[in-house]
Amino acid sequence: MLGALSPCGICLHAQHARPTPCRRPLRTASLSCQASQDRSAGSRDSRCSKSNTGIESQQSTQAVRLTRRQTLQALAASAVAIALPDSAVSAAEDVQFKTLSYPTLAFEFDYPVTTASGRKLPVIVSRKPERYSSAAPMTADARQRIVTELVDFPDGITISVSVGPPPPWLEERKPDEWKPRDVANAVLIDRATARVTTGQRKSLEQVEQVQRKEGEDGHTYFTYDHISQGSPSTFTPTERETYRRGSSVTTWRAGKDGRPYLYTLNLACPEERWAELGGLYHKAADSFRLTPPTKAYVSPDSSPWLFF
Repeated sequence: MLGALSPCGICLHAQHARPTPCRRPLRTASLSCQASQDRSAGSRDSRCSKSNTGIESQQSTQAVRLTRRQTLQALAASAVAIALPDSAVSAAEDVQFKTLSYPTLAFEFDYPVTTASGRKLPVIVSRKPERYSSAAPMTADARQRIVTELVDFPDGITISVSVGPPPPWLEERKPDEWKPRDVANAVLIDRATARVTTGQRKSLEQVEQVQRKEGEDGHTYFTYDHISQGSPSTFTPTERETYRRGSSVTTWRAGKDGRPYLYTLNLACPEERWAELGGLYHKAADSFRLTPPTKAYVSPDSSPWLFF
């Protein structure tokens, strides 16, 4: 019978040898912890990023709202400015004017070609500018002569410049002593054809708003409105009495012999058109000026009877 076996050295070494602890689970745990920390940090970064993005988005939205608010405020201010009375002045400034300049008699003025509402005025030249000596007389005594004229037939508008010496009763006074109403009556009487039983000419026009202005060019300008009875027109075909309203400005310049000559710009229209054109006529009258004579200038008293 076999005896008990004694363990060999190898078995004893195996029994007394300690197993080497495995480090892999610890490393795995460390990696898991690190990953958890990374995920926590990433989550915090993500939340911070999202928070920052939200703040930036909110600030952007506020900026857009501010910009819109400023835009609306600007539009509201513009609307208020348009509603102010100055808008009427702005509308009047938008009216288109043309300038007529005539070096031969050395004068110029602006005349409207559109209304304040933008409606065009078909103004055409019916009498081209010409010298005083060749201009047709307005009356039999040939003092006042129309040297140029523009008309608008559909609207009944006439724009003319007349030149001539003053009547004797005004010429006997010095120009510095002329009164505005006397100058206005002198011009209107010389343009009239009506006469009373004594043979004297009589004006059929009523003078309104007479003013005297000293121009920057050194000349004196007399401005006045007037109203007269006219013939039946297409505007009021059933009315027996019709009226025309006008705005005029008169100034004077001495001829070669020192005699004063009156220069008058007259703008007239039917009374029904005055509300639309009156303000434009006043602006045109204010633009009338005697310009400095050039080589092209011909004095009115140079051959004054050469109109036949």
